[in-house]
Amino acid sequence: MLVTLLWTLSVRTRNFLRTWAPTNILLDHLRARRGITCYLIAFSVALGYFALTVGTAWAVQEGWPKWLYLAFFWCLWNASKFILFIPIEACRRMIRRLRTVRPARAFR
Repeated sequence: MLVTLLWTLSVRTRNFLRTWAPTNILLDHLRARRGITCYLIAFSVALGYFALTVGTAWAVQEGWPKWLYLAFFWCLWNASKFILFIPIEACRRMIRRLRTVRPARAFR
């Protein structure tokens, strides 16, 4: 019973985040795009999040409130999503392309 409850909760959380979280919506949009522009967009968004991460870490070191660590981890998490998107999506596209290539010889 507990396992099914946790399973249901995780599925509903994933569906909620996939529908309403802005970074997940952007990643879904980038997965649908063709060409290298999706990688450049993902890299630039990741750089922006890394800049926010550095800024929040600097602010906490300068004496700002400690709850900014939540913003630090949130920015770090989103930056890592966009950085990891690039090689994972490149591998997915390569695998898709290799599956669609037909062999030179047909088996008879």
